Amino acid sequence: MAGDKIKYKGGTVVDSDLHLYQAGVEITASAAEINAGVTGLTATSAELNRVADTSTRVTTTTATVLALTATQHSEGVVIVNTDHTQDTTITLPAAAGTGNKYTVINNVDQTQSNVVVAALGTNIMDGVCYLVSSDVTNYAQAFATSATSDKITLTGSTNAQVTGGFGGDRIECIDISATTWLVTCWNVGSGTLATPFAASS
Repeated sequence: MAGDKIKYKGGTVVDSDLHLYQAGVEITASAAEINAGVTGLTATSAELNRVADTSTRVTTTTATVLALTATQHSEGVVIVNTDHTQDTTITLPAAAGTGNKYTVINNVDQTQSNVVVAALGTNIMDGVCYLVSSDVTNYAQAFATSATSDKITLTGSTNAQVTGGFGGDRIECIDISATTWLVTCWNVGSGTLATPFAASS
């Protein structure tokens, strides 16, 4: 190594001629050789950040209307933290077969109105909801979508919370085709449990 040296954490050294050494061995790979290590990488920086950047992974909303987007919400969690006097409606983006996953969590006991997660336009939902009773011991049911299901409703206590809305509800939606969302719900309800799935009127 020539002249003055700068040593970095982990044993990496740069000498005065800007030669790079690791554990006493000079690294001689060219820029082209280093770049070859990422050959085939097709993800954009935004796509990489969406998966790897944990600082923006959780969105807490108090809005009554929220339109989800791939850039802001896919691979993350949207938390509903408010018990509004009017329905909270969360709309998925247009399905396109991207494989993107969106998770919505109802974090409060909805005592006044509903929380609705809706597909956009003519998109439909395909999947199942696992619903557990908060007031009847060992009572749970599973409900499947129908051919026309395009929204999930967690009913507030004014509607008996039979489809969820008690708090701790989780809804996952995966974009599996240009027309379809694969959905799975884990909801907490009360009373005589009922399907949260419906077709928009």
